[in-house]
This record gives sequence, C-alpha cells and structure tokens, in this order.
Amino acid sequence: MVSRRQIVLSVLVSVSVVLAMLFFYNPFNTASNPSRTSFKQVNLSTLNWSGQNEGETVNRQTENSDSVRGMNMPPFSRYSLSTGLQEAAKKLGGKPLIPTLLPDGMTYSDVYIGPVVDICFSYNKTEDPTTVDIVIEISRPYIIPSLEEQKNAVSNLTGVRMIQAGDIWVSIADRYYHDPATGLSWAEGYFFHESFYYAMSIKYPLTNQDLTTIIGSMKTPS
Repeated sequence: MVSRRQIVLSVLVSVSVVLAMLFFYNPFNTASNPSRTSFKQVNLSTLNWSGQNEGETVNRQTENSDSVRGMNMPPFSRYSLSTGLQEAAKKLGGKPLIPTLLPDGMTYSDVYIGPVVDICFSYNKTEDPTTVDIVIEISRPYIIPSLEEQKNAVSNLTGVRMIQAGDIWVSIADRYYHDPATGLSWAEGYFFHESFYYAMSIKYPLTNQDLTTIIGSMKTPS
C-alpha cells in the first residue's frame, strides 16, 4: 500500500520539477521588478470571451510546435467565463477560486476544460490560448501536502520561495520562464487551496508583485 508520505512526496517532487524547469531558459531575475500595474475590481459579467460556440474544441498547440511549454497537450473545450465556471465545478467536483482583482484594461476571459481546468484572462481577444496574459491552471491532486511539507520542499530549491498572498501561501519563482515555442516570458506561482492545486502564469511585463496581488484577491464565486 502506498503511504501518505509517499504520495505527498510524489506531489511535491512533481511541483518541484516544474519549478526547477523555470530556470532552464531565462537567466533574467526580472520577475521581482516593482509593479507599475493598476488593478480594478472584477465585474465578471462584463468580461468578453474569445470563442464562437460554447464547448467548441480547441487544439492547444501552436502552429510551429507540437507542445505547449514542453508538454504535449490534448484538445480542450473552450467556454465563456460564466458557463466555464459551471463546467469547471463539474470537472473538479467543487468551485475553484477566481480573482476579484485584475489589471486595469483586461477585458477578455475564457475557460478551457480538458485534463485540467484553465481559466484565462487577457487584454485582447485571442484565438491562441498560449498567448493570453493570465492562465490559472487548476487540478485536483490525490492529496494536499501540509504547509510545513510545502515549505520544506521549497527550501531545497534555488530561486523559489514561499510567500503569503492574503490567506494563501504561494511557491513563487524569482525568474521568468521563457517559452521558446512562443517567445513569451511568464512569471509563475503555485499553491494548494482546500481540494485543489493551482498553477498561475502571468505574461511579461506583469511581475511577481502583480501575481501575488491577483492570488491574494482570489475567492470562490458565489
């Protein structure tokens, strides 16, 4: 029988491997630059979406690559935010957290349902989900490590630290991850909350300070 400790370690190792990958591509320690972003309270009902038909199939791959951030990805179903949050709750078995603050001028939102749930926000309409400005990837892990276990795992990583954003403890990378397939750079943070695991990416020039502001604002929708 697999022990709880083995499961916890496997979860933390997988998270640690993802975090460690962040430093392979980009040497610039610029994710910690001061933020110049202004934020607004989110009115979810006013956000637009990029799709044509609810539940349409989207191939999450760029034309020049068979992978997204180094991983082969199956097709996803794309939804508007209101419908997507309902579908996400069905997929995950509960309502996930979503931001209550977004950068001013961010007007588009899409939800992609596949092996995981991706809630995306963007300044401009895009048919390519790899180029949105904010991606919140949500999944349900087999087990949630304790905060102490998370801190111990992160303490063994270079260039990763745990910080508190509101009520949430986030493992955050000090450097941007640069995606050679798209040419884009991303600040990234990872956290567990209740039954879910969240991996959030925000596109340069958004910073870690912006990342923690958004995460600290996240709440379960009513």
